[in-house]
Amino acid sequence: MATSTEHLRTAERISLRARHAPGADPGELVRGWSRLTQAALTTHDALQLEDPSRIVERIAAATSALESAGRKREWPGPGSADPLLAQAAAAIRTAGSASGPANLEQRADAAQALHSTLWVVANLVGDRADEHRIDLRIDRVPDTEEIQAAASDVHRRMKAMEQLAMEAALRIMPSSSYPMTASLATALANWDLTAHRALLTERSTAVLHTVAHQEVTIAETFRGAIERAVTTGVIDEVTADRLMPTLTSASRAWAEVNEIVADLSFGSSAPADTIISTSETLRGELAKTWDISDPETSRELLTQFNGHLSTSLSISAAARDLLEEQDLRAPARGVNNLLRAEESKTRVKPLVEPMDVYLGRSIELPPKVRLVLRDSIDQACEANSESLKRAAAFDPLLSRPEPTSMSSSSLAVGIELPRSSRGAFVPR
Repeated sequence: MATSTEHLRTAERISLRARHAPGADPGELVRGWSRLTQAALTTHDALQLEDPSRIVERIAAATSALESAGRKREWPGPGSADPLLAQAAAAIRTAGSASGPANLEQRADAAQALHSTLWVVANLVGDRADEHRIDLRIDRVPDTEEIQAAASDVHRRMKAMEQLAMEAALRIMPSSSYPMTASLATALANWDLTAHRALLTERSTAVLHTVAHQEVTIAETFRGAIERAVTTGVIDEVTADRLMPTLTSASRAWAEVNEIVADLSFGSSAPADTIISTSETLRGELAKTWDISDPETSRELLTQFNGHLSTSLSISAAARDLLEEQDLRAPARGVNNLLRAEESKTRVKPLVEPMDVYLGRSIELPPKVRLVLRDSIDQACEANSESLKRAAAFDPLLSRPEPTSMSSSSLAVGIELPRSSRGAFVPR
């Protein structure tokens, strides 16, 4: 009887085959990704695989946000999943009920196979979504602007998830080997999951305000960590000079969101205290990295920096999705003040009833207010996406001797593992 690791290796081989299969439908690939990540999370929990950075959970949370957004869009819409990805998902589910890994080495091998499968498929789905957008634009297919925007959003999110899966698949030693970066990895994972869950479940302007404020403070601490990494020689000045403008843009965009939504904060209940506590913990761990200069620990630090950039992109995309919520509400007075400020620019008559303001009621967030917020969140998304691309310069610093646990099956089929469009290195 095949072991769980063998089933996971089968899923890995199927995903590699899917990557080179011609004619796959981009929408089916996106739907197949959702089912595959759900299977990965179930199997990961069943086998109790080691995952210090909680990569599978974070990818599943980001995928839930993507899936939730997709249900409100024309594309990818409902339908069937890609057949090969469905086979890979089935192999992963079977691994969860098969004979589990018996020792630490086998557990590491099983985890690597699972992460590698996610890496390959994330690369495939992201690239095909972008190709779909380009094809629609080049062919000038009419009335497809919304589909092109949706495909671009899928591509951007998939690259963030690909980055997380890639670093987990290529990891040689667990983060626990480096205590300082291990605590940073835990703090980053907790913030990622807490922010995603809040944005997906609480769905209010109060949550958006809280997340935006925490993102501003985290961004400021992270910029300080980058500056310190330059002085200790962990990051070269050229890389930092390319990265800092995009980090500044993202921080400024979140600050704008925070300022706008401050007067619009409203919810049926207060946001969970864990949003603030996990953010404070992450800021504290980022501040501790200012003293890191050991080469081995530095490589782990760069891995966590990349993970932070991926998280920032995913959270900003999930925040943008929140603005599509039909029942999103805000205090009438705050809406009225914002519309009055905008009136001087656009000469649009305020839409708030005076009695709503007088009685202190909450009202549904008007389209114009959503648009103002969306513009700022879009800027954060763009800046975070660009930061992730520019952080490709970290990758040569992450190089180490080829791990003995790297999947032999991936090499046996004669197919290279994917090279991320952001310039991720692939072991030779």
